[in-house]
Amino acid sequence: NSEFRNDATRTETSRDSDTNGGNGNTTTASSGWKTMRESDAALHEKMMLLQFVTPAHLEIECLKHKFDNSHGVKDAAKDENADAENYLIDLTYSVEKLKSIQHQASPRQMLQNILLAHRGISIALNAAVDETTTGTTPVDQITQPSSSSTSFRNPNHQPPGADDILPTLILAVLRAHPQSLWKNLRFIEHFAPPSLLLGEMGYAYTNLCGATHFLKKLDMEGHLAEVTLG
Repeated sequence: NSEFRNDATRTETSRDSDTNGGNGNTTTASSGWKTMRESDAALHEKMMLLQFVTPAHLEIECLKHKFDNSHGVKDAAKDENADAENYLIDLTYSVEKLKSIQHQASPRQMLQNILLAHRGISIALNAAVDETTTGTTPVDQITQPSSSSTSFRNPNHQPPGADDILPTLILAVLRAHPQSLWKNLRFIEHFAPPSLLLGEMGYAYTNLCGATHFLKKLDMEGHLAEVTLG
């Protein structure tokens, strides 16, 4: 397993391999294909260029009432004690878990961190929509779901839904900008027991793969041009 993760020159399989003399041997095409290290470096560079992205850019619907209130954001930014980045939604817990994936030794440990990061997304969305939440911290709510807490939700605010999870996870990935994310996801794909990729843990892993693929395939130049022209 460690050989797979530390192989800096490993290439992804090419569909354009050439057959040599009909003897069944193939040569991997070099043009147009990146090593895992190159893929991760390109992904990380793109994430760093996207640090300006906010919930409004990702159209997180349940937070619309917050980013529509531009005065609230400005007021938060003026407050020296306020973290303007976390005014709309505090993703600190999920960001920490995403950053720690690369420090785990096994697929099970990696998946556990992905699961906790994913749970943190749901907790953060609910906390952002709720007017106040008391009695527990976000960590308590994730690790001890039965902990007592009190929350008051404005009935005029839309509650978080399944469609809010993926864009919020994309935002958390951007804030974490973890190293070797693509390689670690492939490592899990190849070596995690199938039973671990079922249920809530499998759902969390699938969503993180979706968020990562979105960022990998994002055409930044084209998208920014559309925004500018619009």
